[in-house]
Amino acid sequence: MTNRKGQGRKAKPTALKKASGNLGRRALNEREPEYDTITHIDPPESLIDDTAVEAWNFYMPELVANQILTIVDIHNLEQFCNAVAYVRQMDEVIKESSSFVMSKTGLKKHPAHTIRAENMRFVDKFGSLLGLDPASRTGLIGKDKKPDKQNPFSKF
Repeated sequence: MTNRKGQGRKAKPTALKKASGNLGRRALNEREPEYDTITHIDPPESLIDDTAVEAWNFYMPELVANQILTIVDIHNLEQFCNAVAYVRQMDEVIKESSSFVMSKTGLKKHPAHTIRAENMRFVDKFGSLLGLDPASRTGLIGKDKKPDKQNPFSKF
C-alpha cells in the first residue's frame, strides 16, 4: 500500500527499525531495495541558472559524504536546486519592484509572491526527501560514524 495524503505518517525504513529493535514486532521487509550511492555527479544541464548550480555544488558533497544520495535520488536534488533558484528569482523581482501591484480593481499583492510560495513548498518537500531539515534527518540512515579514537570506552 502506498502512503497517500491523509494516511498517517510515512513508514520507517527497515534499517532504522532494525537499529531501534523493531519495537512494533511486525515482520520486517527484508527485500527493501538498496541503490548505489554516488561519489559525485556534475550539475545537470536542466538546472535553470547559476543559483541552481550553486545550490547543487553546495548540497551534493554533503549528501554524498553522508551516503544519503543514491542514483535514484538525483531528480530530487535537481528539483530542490531549481526550486531554490526560483525562490531567489522571485525575491529579486519583489525587491526590485514592489510587494504590491495596481490592477483594475485596486492594489493587489505582486504575483511573484504566489510563485515564491509555491516554490518554497517544493523546497520543503524535496528538501525533506533528501533529509535537509532536522525532522526528516531523524528518519534517514547515513554512513556509520567512526568511533572516537581518543575515548578509551568508544570500542565498547
